[in-house]
Amino acid sequence: MDSVISPCVWSNDVAWMDRMPSLLEGEGTLAKLVEWCGPPMKFSLKQLTSKHREAYPPVVGRYFEDLVELSLQRFRSISRIVRNIPLLRDGRTQGEIDFYLEHERGIRMQIECAFKCYLCLGDERQLGKYHYMGPNPRDSFEKKRSKLIDQQLLRRGAHLPDPDYVGSWTRGWIFYRPDQERPKRFPEGLAPDHSKGQWLRLSELSRFLTYGGKSRKWVVHSKPLWMHFSSPASPSEGMDDETFVAQVSEEMARGVHAVMATCYCPAVSNAYEFAQRWMIVPDHWPDSGRP
Repeated sequence: MDSVISPCVWSNDVAWMDRMPSLLEGEGTLAKLVEWCGPPMKFSLKQLTSKHREAYPPVVGRYFEDLVELSLQRFRSISRIVRNIPLLRDGRTQGEIDFYLEHERGIRMQIECAFKCYLCLGDERQLGKYHYMGPNPRDSFEKKRSKLIDQQLLRRGAHLPDPDYVGSWTRGWIFYRPDQERPKRFPEGLAPDHSKGQWLRLSELSRFLTYGGKSRKWVVHSKPLWMHFSSPASPSEGMDDETFVAQVSEEMARGVHAVMATCYCPAVSNAYEFAQRWMIVPDHWPDSGRP
């Protein structure tokens, strides 16, 4: 269901995206932008236009690209930003270029974006070749990295001058099981400092929550706000364990393929502090649609 995103959420998520580490190792796009343009200006609500105030579809990728565009607008020396340039072949669209930038000095940059979440299978590796799989089991970190490096970053617009720099802008989470040790080695290309969370199947959730304190609170993040960061301001806000399990169960019954949530624990001054990002998937994951 489409919903209106408040200006405060847009502002918070641009700032949160700035703080999140990249998913890909050695990603240098932001560093190159700072080298070309200097540090970005502070985000201003004046950057928001009518499209940011309309009902927004539950599409995570589009929301992430909108956040990237707002971030790019903060660099004063960027004179032109072109987005979602279709690549045509024999009259048919064969993909697109996410962003093409021109600096006031004439230098150009091409950026490919991706916000992704993957679940590490850990001891379940016998299920298939891909060990870091998406909520949609047809997706995996290994496949996405290969596509990004071998295809997307090599695309060029037929009517655009060749860019002086081509780079990626990636964010997301890798989720690990709380009952297994994390791998000692990561797949090729995954940044060691990537954002980390935990995952469970629905039937495991209630059993897992019987351990630990009862005073934690949960916030569920509906699409497109999967990267949103918000915390309960008081003990009366957020969901307790029982309410959280009930909501997750209800959403799974409606056919939702994954639920993104954040767990918060009590802190000083009657407030709550971030504890862990979570993803809950159906019991049959990843059997359906596995690559």
